[in-house]
Amino acid sequence: MPVLSLDTLMMALHHSVPSLEIDIRAEPPVIGETMWPIIRAFAECVLGSETDHLIDGDMLQTSQVASLHAAGGDQVRSCFMGYQHIDPQQKFADIRQHAGLPNDWLSDSSDEHVLEVAEFGIRYSQSQKVQCDQLGLKHIDCSTDFERSIEEAAAHLVGSIH
Repeated sequence: MPVLSLDTLMMALHHSVPSLEIDIRAEPPVIGETMWPIIRAFAECVLGSETDHLIDGDMLQTSQVASLHAAGGDQVRSCFMGYQHIDPQQKFADIRQHAGLPNDWLSDSSDEHVLEVAEFGIRYSQSQKVQCDQLGLKHIDCSTDFERSIEEAAAHLVGSIH
């Protein structure tokens, strides 16, 4: 299944179309609002083509995904993943333990910055969970068993796709 990584798209647009003024250091909701017209147009093209695609990125907002569900009905599946029930120090340790993997943008960051990112991620996950519940969107907490969470997300997203 083709995957559109919104992080990669964000960087490509940042470097190639500076007039979009994508602030790559902004929080995900800000980036998501800036990129939404492009993401929405891509999603609409995919819906019209009747092909399966996975769009991945934390800048997609719950309200945006809900609008895709409204437009595409059963063609659209979504899943938000977060870690709203983890201790910030544990998340920090997890990030450091998995450092050095491809595309690891935190590997050169100070411990203080990595902890700030972990704390922000927890708050962001908590907020998204509330919004998902309000909009009837799937949200999976990967605070304790990451591998099981990935399997659950894959089963939900791919499930019975033709």
